[in-house]
Amino acid sequence: MSWDGFWRLHSILFPHISSAIDESSGYERKGGRDGGRYSFPPIPNGPITTSIRLEAALRYLAGGSPYDIMCMFGIAYSEVLSSAWIVVDAVNKCPQFHISYPETLEEQRKIAAGFEAVSTPGIRNCAGAIDGILIWIQKPSSKETKKAGVDHKKFLCGRKHKYGLNCQAVSDCRGRILDISIKYGGASSDCMAFEASDLHKRLESGLMKQDANNERFVLFGDNAYLTPCTWRPPSQMLEVIRTELPRTTIIFFTRSYEFG
Repeated sequence: MSWDGFWRLHSILFPHISSAIDESSGYERKGGRDGGRYSFPPIPNGPITTSIRLEAALRYLAGGSPYDIMCMFGIAYSEVLSSAWIVVDAVNKCPQFHISYPETLEEQRKIAAGFEAVSTPGIRNCAGAIDGILIWIQKPSSKETKKAGVDHKKFLCGRKHKYGLNCQAVSDCRGRILDISIKYGGASSDCMAFEASDLHKRLESGLMKQDANNERFVLFGDNAYLTPCTWRPPSQMLEVIRTELPRTTIIFFTRSYEFG
């Protein structure tokens, strides 16, 4: 990341990092009926600035060792980990970083044009590829599962024998994420996790637009999403797909999903 890019990112996240620090401090505001003037408890070495929080988080999330980061910035080991979660909370609260599938016809048409350009048979109405991925995590503790309201087995993926979260994502032809949702543990199926997402609700409300040639844009995915209310077999494409696409891509293009 360039120097200018870092400070541009900092200027966007600054208010959200500040509020996240305030929320994570656990310090009770005092002074005045409405919480008026207050001051944090004195810090011997001075407060950790928001820029240091951001840089420590970026280095940690990029794979940096917390021990190296704490020596570089002169902060405690625990503050390196706290900075990472503070920045994660700040990014999640920042409207500019919200990831949501586009609603306009122009944007969906642009996505479909990208898929058509890289498609050998020239599929015109694919406006996104959807799939699920298991985000690996350590086995949740009893305290964490109690907070989540489910047993730790709900996070265990039996097929991969790993604990994790079921992440549903839609991408364009270049792999750029257009929509993402993580609401279920690794034990759930892709179909169930997808139906719990906000995208599914938007799709059933008519999110996908219809182009001028009377073809409604669709999402392509594998047969993990086969539910009666959300899919239809693309019979007009199957013969082209079987004969012209490489064998390794047949599984991916065996079903298309049309909503609305």
